[in-house]
Amino acid sequence: MIKKYGILPFLFLAYIIGCVIGYFSGVSEIHTTNYNVELKNLQLYDLPKEKRFFFIFQNNMMVAFKNMFLGMFSFGIFSVIYIFYNGFIHGNIFGKSTMFFPMHIIAKATLPHSYEFIGVVLFGYVGYVLSVGLLVKRLLIPPKQLSALLIIATLIILLAAFSESYVSMS
Repeated sequence: MIKKYGILPFLFLAYIIGCVIGYFSGVSEIHTTNYNVELKNLQLYDLPKEKRFFFIFQNNMMVAFKNMFLGMFSFGIFSVIYIFYNGFIHGNIFGKSTMFFPMHIIAKATLPHSYEFIGVVLFGYVGYVLSVGLLVKRLLIPPKQLSALLIIATLIILLAAFSESYVSMS
């Protein structure tokens, strides 16, 4: 399985495990208010939709590129850790939110754009493929497929940013 897919299944598994652990750790925490985060979120809501879209897209692409470069220089190990951490934070916020809102409202607000993590995971996988390619002087998948994977991952992140700014935040 590792020979065929590399660490791709482990990246998805790390995200899911991170979400579950984060959820249960977020449910039991006491609510504290961080005014800086609240002000930044309010500023994001105040932006025009197209500026909000570009801000969200830029932020998600920075996360994706960090994941790719971390994976490239660690043979995918740091990508797995980074994806786990992102899943943990997502699950933690989800768990904290259940203390104040019903589950269906949280899901309605987050699920329409939460598929952005697929693009971030794919970027981490590309980093892993490039790291193995540097080591053995041969890519695991052909360059055309690697390019297509990057384009697909970018399109997924682009669509998620569009969904978040024009659907979820409207």
